[in-house]
Amino acid sequence: MRDPVSTHHPVAEGESNSEKHEHEEQNEGGDVEKLDSEEQEIQEQERYDELSMHRETYWIVKDANKIVSFTNMTNTKWKLGKTFSERVLSEDYVSEASARCVATQVEGPDPGLRAIVKIRKQSVASLSHNLPEGAHSEFYHLRELTESGATCTPKLIDYIYELQSEEDIVTGGFLLYILMEKVPGIDLRYFEALSLDERDQVRIAVAKALHEFHNNGFYHEDTHGRNIMWDRKSKRAWIIDLEGSRKAFGACRFTHHDFFMWSVAGLESSPHYPLDPLTIEFCTEYGTRGRRKPFPSDKEWAEMVANAKGKPSIFHRDFQRFLDERNKTVLNTVPKE
Repeated sequence: MRDPVSTHHPVAEGESNSEKHEHEEQNEGGDVEKLDSEEQEIQEQERYDELSMHRETYWIVKDANKIVSFTNMTNTKWKLGKTFSERVLSEDYVSEASARCVATQVEGPDPGLRAIVKIRKQSVASLSHNLPEGAHSEFYHLRELTESGATCTPKLIDYIYELQSEEDIVTGGFLLYILMEKVPGIDLRYFEALSLDERDQVRIAVAKALHEFHNNGFYHEDTHGRNIMWDRKSKRAWIIDLEGSRKAFGACRFTHHDFFMWSVAGLESSPHYPLDPLTIEFCTEYGTRGRRKPFPSDKEWAEMVANAKGKPSIFHRDFQRFLDERNKTVLNTVPKE
């Protein structure tokens, strides 16, 4: 079975309304005012799971309850739950419908195992049946990261790439199933509902995930919190959506700017945007000019958390002045060559 065909047109910038709707549906069931217990996290995860039981779609509804055989990387069969989070995208002059579902293994080494299946299929006939860049990036980059042993993304379990049949919406159009690990936790749209201690845990987990992601030669253009999951129990984070991932040309490293880009620097939606003390501590130690320090070890993270305890927040509008003053101090103490 052949692999998806690459295309190289630039991805459209900005977030569509349908994309916003997708991630609203994933956590349907009401806003979370404060996520301060395991029970609340479990409830959020259950709401995510239950979407596959009651949310139907238009383009991909026929895939629900289907038994699908995956033979490219495994020899397993999976029953697809009802699809949800459907979007219709137009990119590279090709229109596609995209949705996801929770699938259950019915034949293979782990019957009952649940995973996520992302379904992408061409929705309008055109001269090209190539995968758009977003679909291409999601599949190939996930496969590359899985093969490298990376832990910053869900693992690719298997995939199907084929042409649609006469019974489907576009005969001869592309059809891609991506079967991937189902990771636990909540996405970072709920970051500001967490306690300060948990926000610190999130920051460290996100930093570690992005550090590994960058070290594997990737960066992400869609730095929205919905694209990262954080698990309270394991204190781990995963980048779960690779549509916006890109291969880096040259060195790529985690910096303090990533905290701001991924909206985990502080309480962004609050008046004056107060930055959390750990963000300030990290920027002080690793974000000042004249210092090129390696990524922090677990011990160094623990020391920064301890040093940040009890320190005040700094409003975002005052932070650059604070950092400039810190830079002057550091530059004056760096030995001249």
